[in-house]
Amino acid sequence: MESAKNPNRLFIGLTALVFTLLLVPNLFQEGMFMDGLIYAAIGNNMAHNEGSFWFPKFSETLMVSFHEHPPLVFGIESVIFTVFGNAFYIEKLFSLAMGLLTALMIILIWKKINKGNPFEPLFWLPVLLWITVPRVYWAYNNNMLENTMGFFSLVSIRLLLGLPRETGWKRIGYFLVVSFLLLCSFLSKGFPGLYPLGFFFYLFLSGKQSMSFASMIKNTTLLLVIFFSISALFFLLNSDARDSILTYLTIQVLPSIEGTRAVNSRLGLLYDLFQQLVIALIICALVILFSYRKFLIWIKQDAVAVRQMIFFGILGFSASLPLMVSPRLSAFYLVPSMPFFSIVLSLLISHNVLGYLEKINLRSRVLHALSVVTYMLIFSTIMYSVANYQHFCRDEVLLADVKAIGRFLPRESIVSVSPSLYQAWTMMGYLQREFQISVDRSEKQHEYLLIEVDEPIKETYRDTQLPLKKFKLVKK
Repeated sequence: MESAKNPNRLFIGLTALVFTLLLVPNLFQEGMFMDGLIYAAIGNNMAHNEGSFWFPKFSETLMVSFHEHPPLVFGIESVIFTVFGNAFYIEKLFSLAMGLLTALMIILIWKKINKGNPFEPLFWLPVLLWITVPRVYWAYNNNMLENTMGFFSLVSIRLLLGLPRETGWKRIGYFLVVSFLLLCSFLSKGFPGLYPLGFFFYLFLSGKQSMSFASMIKNTTLLLVIFFSISALFFLLNSDARDSILTYLTIQVLPSIEGTRAVNSRLGLLYDLFQQLVIALIICALVILFSYRKFLIWIKQDAVAVRQMIFFGILGFSASLPLMVSPRLSAFYLVPSMPFFSIVLSLLISHNVLGYLEKINLRSRVLHALSVVTYMLIFSTIMYSVANYQHFCRDEVLLADVKAIGRFLPRESIVSVSPSLYQAWTMMGYLQREFQISVDRSEKQHEYLLIEVDEPIKETYRDTQLPLKKFKLVKK
């Protein structure tokens, strides 16, 4: 094991490099996916006392009371905006922090399940497989709600893994903390964050050696009772919270289940799951291929590792497949399940990886040089990100137009738009996030009207001659 110690250090550095390359370059560049942009705008509004925690607000004219999702993430971001200001990169730093915390939880879970065995130093492996999933690093670059929800649920899993064996108040204390975390998970993205409630059932399914049927029933019942008691008490004592969540259930959850707000097919989610894991699967296949006999011997002998793989596989599917109840699906909904699939695949190849590391015979100078190069690349990537401050990682033309409009119009003003721009949500998001300018899609004619660049100007308006590429801003 000692011979693998130094190579492990190198791979820790390489994992940190991959993490940095995927999450840091766009940190100080402007541009964000529409959903994350809208969430940041809502959090920024809340920081400026526009809307409240339980009744968030997107703009003066659209989603005046935003209930597409529960409000916790917006509330957290509002606090961050209040403390650190509302620069465009603040929400990106928040997303990066969620990525770092999630990586830390993956490491802690790996160390817990491999405590004292030779695989414990390979904690970098599940982090590497996790961060290379395309939708994972995309989500942490775009301020998605799944980032925060996934963190809360992952912490609850780590606590349940460390649940004390003795009964009594200490065990109940663990259940209380887990229940609070699951309530936070629910308030971040709704019901998908509650999959850890089945933790003991998943243990039972992974093998009788993990948990007996009687113990599973006892622990599951206790967890459910405590969670629903805390949740019921919370909503009963807070009428605003109750009204907010009831509105969310009415306008978002029920229509999604009924299929009236469809985005993608249910079976398409399985394809998305495979597609997102394909890089990790190829890596694992190559690792096994070069030493498949050793792999077959190990997989037959290590029953504990097999049970762990089954358990974390069930956890991964429990965090993803229930989403098929709703047809309102996108690939980034799978992000909270990816830590568990990365742990499964890491367990699958850990014996082979350990064998390869033990064969590495590097002189200390070579190892030191590789480490120096790795950390120099990490530093260079961070410097590249800083050097590209206020450049654009997407929507360059659109953002240039938005900035010109924002400098021209008074802050917090309202502008009308032509019907051709009624679905231009990214433009609306940037206007609201950067300048708190609201877009009115009604027939009411405000002083200013925004139209597409090739759209004829109405007789009642005149061109402001503002130099825009995608739009024209006209005035009464």
